[in-house]
Amino acid sequence: MKTLKRSFTMKVVIQCLLFIAGGAILLSTCNFNKYISVYPNGTNSFYETDYLHAKYLKYIERLAEYIQYTERGYKVDSNQVYEDSYIDSIISMEDSIDERNSSNSSLSESSLDSVESDYTDQDTFEFYNYKLNIQDTNFVYYVQNLKTGKVYSSPSLEKIINNKAKLTSFLKNIGDNNAYLVLNTKTSRYVTNLDSKKGYLSTDNISWVIKCMTGSLGTISPPKNSSGASSTITTTDNEYLVYTCLYDNMPYHDEFNEHYLIFQSLYNNYVHSFYIIPISLLLFAILFVISIYQSGHRKKNTGINLLSIDKIYVDWLFVSTFCVASIFYSYFYMPFIDRVSDKVHTRIDVIPLFKYLFWYPIIFLLVYSCIRRIKNKTLFKSTFSYKIYRKTSTAIHLFFENKNLTYRAIFYLLIFILVKFIATLFLFDGSSFGTMMYYIISAIAYIYVANILIKLAAQLNVLITETKKITEGNLTHKIPEDELDHSMRKLGTYINSIGDGLSAAVDEKLKSERLKTELITNVSHDIKTPLTSIINFVDLLKKEKIESENAKSYLEILETKSWRLKTLIEDLVEASKASSGTINMNLERLNIVELIRQSVGEFEDRFKERNLDMVIQISEEPIYILADGRSTFRIIENIFSNVNKYALNGTRVYIDVIKNEGKVNVSVKNISANQLNIDSNELMERFVRGDISRNTEGSGLGLSISKSLAALQNATFDIILDGDLFKAVVVFTTIE
Repeated sequence: MKTLKRSFTMKVVIQCLLFIAGGAILLSTCNFNKYISVYPNGTNSFYETDYLHAKYLKYIERLAEYIQYTERGYKVDSNQVYEDSYIDSIISMEDSIDERNSSNSSLSESSLDSVESDYTDQDTFEFYNYKLNIQDTNFVYYVQNLKTGKVYSSPSLEKIINNKAKLTSFLKNIGDNNAYLVLNTKTSRYVTNLDSKKGYLSTDNISWVIKCMTGSLGTISPPKNSSGASSTITTTDNEYLVYTCLYDNMPYHDEFNEHYLIFQSLYNNYVHSFYIIPISLLLFAILFVISIYQSGHRKKNTGINLLSIDKIYVDWLFVSTFCVASIFYSYFYMPFIDRVSDKVHTRIDVIPLFKYLFWYPIIFLLVYSCIRRIKNKTLFKSTFSYKIYRKTSTAIHLFFENKNLTYRAIFYLLIFILVKFIATLFLFDGSSFGTMMYYIISAIAYIYVANILIKLAAQLNVLITETKKITEGNLTHKIPEDELDHSMRKLGTYINSIGDGLSAAVDEKLKSERLKTELITNVSHDIKTPLTSIINFVDLLKKEKIESENAKSYLEILETKSWRLKTLIEDLVEASKASSGTINMNLERLNIVELIRQSVGEFEDRFKERNLDMVIQISEEPIYILADGRSTFRIIENIFSNVNKYALNGTRVYIDVIKNEGKVNVSVKNISANQLNIDSNELMERFVRGDISRNTEGSGLGLSISKSLAALQNATFDIILDGDLFKAVVVFTTIE
């Protein structure tokens, strides 16, 4: 589980699978909705669609009119060359010419006249001929005039038209096709396998077809090259036997074939979506839960790790991201995608996919930022609204905390508003006297408010000035409360009380330090008397002729520990006095260079025993400071003693004395033998040692004493730790 939660590779794999699952859900949903929107009845066969029924009826109506035009002598213009421009013009006629064939009703003669005024009868005939005969089409027809015996048929039937057996077989088996219509205009009987309930191949529409074929709807002008061009011919006594059907599987590329392929594609996607959507939803839910579990975790870090984006206010992040993304999406991304999709044609609708590719990373960025904040319990607190709420509630709380001051401010504000309102209402009437009085009263009101503000600013300045004196260390200083008004006087009283409290605390602290120092001094004195006797008697015993080697060893240990205890007591007394400031400092002009060289000389042999190589950088010229010689030597001695105890054998010790802008820096650097897992400030506290195991000699007071002695001489003592590098720095002020 830890690998799943913290592995970067697993996170990438999960997010890739999540992206794929989301894309599958989107595309399958789009395919499902597109099929339902185009075919709301949910049919599983193209031959049951409203489109096929309507288009099939349209072709039957065209056939009826085509037969009438042909019966009246219209022929295809043999000089016409069917170029692309002509075909385009023919296709553009479709809406206007097919208007005469609107379902469920026939057009009146005036309507026919309005349509025919745009196109001639020859144009209309050419259009029908193009749709039924010239272009390869899946619509097949066989029409026989029952009176004259004349036959009209599709070009695809020319091979069997003269073969009676094949023709009879075709007409007999026409019912085997998925869409067919057999009509006898004489008996007005018809047979079809298309559902008449859809309203297309209904009795009314079939009646219209029969009337059109028999010439009962109206008149059609004879062609221009026939005799009697100014007369009209009306024929109503012809009867026809009509066979029509659509080839199964739509082998020819026409509008039937085009929509058949579209239906098959949409239907297949629709069926597949029933399996893809639930599986993808389940996979997406599982992966999303896993990604939530992974969010905010890193391989080498514990807890929830926030990214840089998680430091932005949530509401600002949402608003700014969606605004910028929407502008880029509307003005740059989608126009580009539209141009690409116009040039690249696929069966898949790529627009939803491109939208998904654009918005998924943005939503991913925002959602997972919220998830990390929720897991870190900072979602609400990281909103700008929360910040406004906190500031507003704090301001309201502070405003009403001191009710006396608040009510006075509101009272003055209401008086000012009331005066302005009355002056405007009764005096600002447009007359010269009213205007003059308005400005006079307004001036008085503004002067009154300005006086209050100036007085308030002056009293705040008094408080700031007097409080600054207290912060500078003069704890006994008092703010003159008589110079302040009632509200500010309370603040002055509180500040004076704080000063009194601080002064009392400081006095108590000093008293405690003095008592502590006296206690340590007295106890140390009482301990030192018997300890001195022990040391003396040990010395006397050593002078006796003791033959036992164990006894001699015991005396050596006793002597060593006695002297160590004596040193510890002296250090403790000195540390106590130094921290309480009870040591008498004899500040004099002191050559720090000479003092450092003397200290180096004293510790040179000790350093050689530890194989420590000193690297000294000291000025040849004397550098003078105002300091106590004994205390300064003790500071340097403690630093060198610390180096001798804790430095790594065989390393260098760097001793530098550098003068710079009225200061002299004395620094000592060495490599510690033990790992320094401690803070530099903690190292300067009493009884704290760098050697945690305490295998070396030392009381843990040396650095603390050095810091206190430096402070008593107006100098600074600091320790800098960098890994195993130990650096002690003492800074004195130089004098001439």
